[in-house]
Parts: sequence; C-alpha cells; structure tokens
Amino acid sequence: MIGVSQSLMSQWMKKGGKVPRSQKYISALVKCFGDEVYEVLGLPAPESVPIEALPPAVREALLAATRELADTLAERRIDPDSDEAEALTVSIMEKHGFKWTRTVK
Repeated sequence: MIGVSQSLMSQWMKKGGKVPRSQKYISALVKCFGDEVYEVLGLPAPESVPIEALPPAVREALLAATRELADTLAERRIDPDSDEAEALTVSIMEKHGFKWTRTVK
C-alpha cells in the first residue's frame, strides 16, 4: 500500500522496533495516513509557509485561484479527490499564472 516490504513494515510495527527515518518512507506514510505520522514518529512536522510570507502579487493570485477553484468545485459538485478535480485545478491555477508539474518520487 505504501511501497515497503512486508518485512520492513513488520520491523516498524513491533514494539521497540525500527522507526522510519528515510524521507522517502516518511513521505509515503504521510501520504497514506496524514500529517499525524510526524507526531507518532516523534518527528517535527515540516513548517508550512504562511501566505503572508509570499510577495503581494503572488499572494493575491494564489488567493484568487483558490477561491475560484473552491467555488467551481462546489458549484459543479466535483469530488476534490477525482481526476476531474485535478484537471480543473491545473487549468485554474495556470489561468492565474501558476504551473503545476507532476514530479516522480
């Protein structure tokens, strides 16, 4: 489910077992189980950048894009986890000057 062997997962799960420290595995766990993984592993969660830290023009464009996206998803009743939502997100973000590129991990 997260791309690790059964034996490695067993090592992590047994009492007093190994704790994953590789960013590759931590990212996979977070993707599957959410940000609480950091707390469970006793690791500091990465800090998010407050929107106020962005340059004003970028901040305004990002806020406009996210407002339009949220309104459009709600209006069309599109599941945010769907492929349709992803395509719409890319389209709206590009309209507001942002380029999304899928990267392979």
